[in-house]
Amino acid sequence: MTTFLIIFSFLIHGLSLLCIVLLYMQLSRVKELEKKQQQTVYEMEQIILAYVTEMKEQNEEFFHQLGQSQTKVNQPSRSFYKKSEEPATESRFDAKSEPTESLSELLDETEREEKPYLSSLNKQEEDESVDELSPEEIKKRAIFLEKKGLTIEEIAKNLRRGKTEIELILQFRQEN
Repeated sequence: MTTFLIIFSFLIHGLSLLCIVLLYMQLSRVKELEKKQQQTVYEMEQIILAYVTEMKEQNEEFFHQLGQSQTKVNQPSRSFYKKSEEPATESRFDAKSEPTESLSELLDETEREEKPYLSSLNKQEEDESVDELSPEEIKKRAIFLEKKGLTIEEIAKNLRRGKTEIELILQFRQEN
């Protein structure tokens, strides 16, 4: 009987040792998997960081270009000034004074300014590529197309620009 108990004890110890080895191997696999996962997470963070940095640079460049076009747009236009006999001196438009031009004349002037854009949009594919337009020209065309009732998606498609870029252009135009 003691021999049976000794053999039984060896079998249980062997079985226990086998279980310990299997558990150790599984634990080492889990640790390897965890290391791979940490490496993957680190690589993903680096990729996202690079992407966000690139987007930030593009946004800064866009805002810089937009700021340059804003300064050009914010330069005084002669149609908003009173007409004076002396071309060297011009006075600012005063809202309290009588208008020098009627509303219909101003609307006609606006339509005359928009006609070249409309004709250029119709000839757009024939004459020039939309990709070669200056930021100021893109802004003018986007505003013109919005006034004509096109949606932001249609404007973006027409000007071959991103929807977000067109939204920003139109939003900045509305704020100023």
